[in-house]
Amino acid sequence: MVHMAKDSSKKEITINELARMVARGFSDMAERFDRLEYRMDALEKRMDALEKRMDALEKRMDALEESGRSLRSEMCQRFDKIDSEIKEVKVRLDRLEKKTRDDDDALVDIAIKHEKRISSLERKFLELRAR
Repeated sequence: MVHMAKDSSKKEITINELARMVARGFSDMAERFDRLEYRMDALEKRMDALEKRMDALEKRMDALEESGRSLRSEMCQRFDKIDSEIKEVKVRLDRLEKKTRDDDDALVDIAIKHEKRISSLERKFLELRAR
């Protein structure tokens, strides 16, 4: 028999009682470890699911980035083409304005010549009439 003191009352505990107490302690610890292991398994499953979701999100982000790069490249090409066409239109408009100015100047010259000819003809007509 093992003599052990419990609190201050000095009650003796038998080896069988001590063995039961130790066994109960191990049993309680085993149950706690089982619950902890169950919770850890559940946590691992959740982490695995999160990893899969993160992988899927990374793939989607990669696809979006590639799509964005492609779209940016396409838009740059289109803007370059539009810019080139605008420059071409400006050149053509400048030529048209110059031609219009030249035509206006030519028309003014023609009008002045016609005005002189009409004035000359009117004077001749008046002279002929006066005779």
